[in-house]
Amino acid sequence: MSVKKSKLSIFRKNKYILVLTIIISLLVLFTSVRSIALLIKRSINDVVLVEVTPGSSPTHIAEILKDEGVIDSVFFFKLQVRLTGSAPKLKAGVYSFKPGTPIWRAIKKMVNGEVEQYDDIRITIPEGYNIKQMGVLFEEKGLFKADDFYKKAQEIELSYEWAKQIPEGLLWKYEGYLFPDTYDFRTVTTPQAVINKMAARFDSLIATKYADSDLKESYTLHELVSLAAVVEKEAVLDEERATIAGVFYNRLKIGQALQSCATVQYVLPVHREVLTTEDTKTDSIYNTYMHPGLPPGPISSVGIASFKAVLEPKESGYYYFNAIGGGKHYFSKTFDEHLKAIKKYK
Repeated sequence: MSVKKSKLSIFRKNKYILVLTIIISLLVLFTSVRSIALLIKRSINDVVLVEVTPGSSPTHIAEILKDEGVIDSVFFFKLQVRLTGSAPKLKAGVYSFKPGTPIWRAIKKMVNGEVEQYDDIRITIPEGYNIKQMGVLFEEKGLFKADDFYKKAQEIELSYEWAKQIPEGLLWKYEGYLFPDTYDFRTVTTPQAVINKMAARFDSLIATKYADSDLKESYTLHELVSLAAVVEKEAVLDEERATIAGVFYNRLKIGQALQSCATVQYVLPVHREVLTTEDTKTDSIYNTYMHPGLPPGPISSVGIASFKAVLEPKESGYYYFNAIGGGKHYFSKTFDEHLKAIKKYK
């Protein structure tokens, strides 16, 4: 009896292996045919460079490969990775692929770690830089053209939960979500790889702080990043950031317009350090002189200090502040006091 059960067990096991082998073979054949069709659409001489950052999930890798035209199905990539148990074996690095590379071959290449060898370049993105400024910086450093960065910044779809909450209608969807820091980039990196790296840094340093904050019950991450960006542009000295954040919270509580010059400067075609009265009437949803409440989205990148300031604002009775030189500001509780300060420090 036990011999029969043993034979039956072996039969079932072999049958399972056979079925699995057939499924994988059909999957490889199917995706290879689809890859050939994709390859016909583009020149066979095209080479796509894809950077897989450490800790990238199969889903994230599949989305990058699809966006770059290497594969045309995230689903089948994930399925093959799962069936072959390749997920923990996919190695980080820069890979070169031809458009239409069969999925199984792309997976094999990353499992084997067949990376391209290139030098790194260290670039510092200053806190408060916006996407337009970042593009100029990347082009000056020789990474890629600014226009290529702008194009990718508009069309890329990041898979983070916070990215799904960003509203439509912004000048730049991911403005404020690309963390300003010092990075080591491959000299042959792509706009997508750079955006992914900066967004990952934002997720680990900013989004996690929001998740641990009590303010998440009152404000969305998007709202706090939008406010932090205004603080970033208005504050010069770290010791004043929390006070400036407190001023804006005080205004928000009573429905008073933020009247931040930085929000107007963000939409002006030509940057001006000192705004005219006419500038403050600029027709834009970002103009906090014309529209009470927060701007619709961030106006720049946000550093840790400014984000911490909006999470832990300094309570005060201040509703106004004006520059007095040396990066310092004079804070006022009333409009009359504010006018006197403007006259005194003009």
